Amino acid sequence: MNNRHLIKNPSNSSKLALYLFLLFALIIFMATVGLRLIINTSIFVANLNNKNATDNSRDVENNYLEAPEIINIPEATNSAEINISGIAQSGLSVYIYVNDEEQKQLISDEDGFQTAIRLKDGANEVYAELEDKENNLIKKSKVYQVVYKSAKPILTIDSPQDGEKIAVENIKISGQTDVNSQIKINSQPVVVDVNGKFSYDVRLKEGENTIFIESRDEAGNLESKMLKVIYEK
Repeated sequence: MNNRHLIKNPSNSSKLALYLFLLFALIIFMATVGLRLIINTSIFVANLNNKNATDNSRDVENNYLEAPEIINIPEATNSAEINISGIAQSGLSVYIYVNDEEQKQLISDEDGFQTAIRLKDGANEVYAELEDKENNLIKKSKVYQVVYKSAKPILTIDSPQDGEKIAVENIKISGQTDVNSQIKINSQPVVVDVNGKFSYDVRLKEGENTIFIESRDEAGNLESKMLKVIYEK
């Protein structure tokens, strides 16, 4: 019998020992570091899914919220400070901006919100922003235009002259005022054209006649004049 067949190949024994060592090392790694890695990865994925679910839920909720609305605001005023009110989701923060500058921060309740704001002379832009409880901007109102004008409108009378003696019964009162102002002559509304000019026929009684002219602009400022003319036949 050939003894060579009874002797194990030392090369195969070394490979088997190496495989067994690597397998044992892999088992130890998986039982320690690998297991922790799997657990931590699972926790991370679970937290990520929960965060995404929370964010999606908040986005869906915010999409159903209405934008804030300012419901009591004038187009023009002669006051530098005005009171405004509006409606918004109860319990959320409402920020009021005037000309892109934050003026007020308040919490909307079941009745909405109300506050006072200050205006600059001329045109003003006012709007409201709604934030959720995590201070994320979720809705913005439309922009409202408010004109603040403190000066009285210009009012000039071209004809007749104060104290003028008139020989005809019917005369024409003519003059000029600011565009968009309303004219009344003896309490009667008078048409004002696009250039601010106006005219109105008045029937005189014999003797002295008093004529009242007033101009009120869009902000509510009032200018008035009184003329006296004498009708002599």
